[in-house]
Amino acid sequence: MHITQQVLSSSLLKDKNSITYGSSELKFLNKAQLGRGIVMALAGLLLISSAQATVIGYRNGTGGFANLGSGSAFDALFTAAGDSRVATNFNSAAAVNGAGALWINGGTNVLNATEQANLLSFLMAGGRVMYMTDRSDGGPWAASTDSILGLFGADDIVTGGDNSTYATVGTHELVAGVANIRFNTWSAVNASLASPTLLTANGMAAVYHVGMGDLLFIGDTNWQNGTIGADGTGGAADVAFANNIVKWLEASNSNPVPEPSVPALFAIALAGIALARRRRK
Repeated sequence: MHITQQVLSSSLLKDKNSITYGSSELKFLNKAQLGRGIVMALAGLLLISSAQATVIGYRNGTGGFANLGSGSAFDALFTAAGDSRVATNFNSAAAVNGAGALWINGGTNVLNATEQANLLSFLMAGGRVMYMTDRSDGGPWAASTDSILGLFGADDIVTGGDNSTYATVGTHELVAGVANIRFNTWSAVNASLASPTLLTANGMAAVYHVGMGDLLFIGDTNWQNGTIGADGTGGAADVAFANNIVKWLEASNSNPVPEPSVPALFAIALAGIALARRRRK
């Protein structure tokens, strides 16, 4: 946090018993109290940051798959990370923007014009979105994908199913420590449109950069219900990839955690001084 860095640099590098920030100065009786104030301020900041959790706004799709919020493998991962899942009305800009990251399952999720506008605004502002779909050879899967990828000129292709393991490509953070991913292979991105960053050479997993945000495409809903990937059936690499997805969504910039204000920082320091004085007495 840059406020913390500026406060510490202005107090420790000067030979005075005070914390300064800009034109503001908080004086202490001696350097021992100054040190205790700084320690308490840092402890308070750590507590503030550690208490933050990401709200995953989700919209589920076609039945028959273990959707988010209904005991899927990813529910367990988000719970372990302290993140909450909230069924989100994509017709409401406030609901969409209130989420830290978004999760959309394909199938029946054909977005209308209002929902499309809200999703695109979320992405443009720096949000991260997971879109997990399946076979796009027709029906609701194809219409769902068209209503989402079509927002930024992207599209997918039908690849069929073979239940195989595919090597990862590139250096994206999502594939850090992941040598391969197992897919049931039904749909992949069209790599010639909208410049996706491929995570596997076959395009079953790819990231689109949209405005300041990103959308992760996975063309296999078996990754949602865990029969291939997220529960580790496909191997340790799949578990690593699933955990990378959770961390990636947590880092979404759509709803950044605000830094504590300078007055709040000073208040924490003063509380530390009062506590130290009380203990001495």
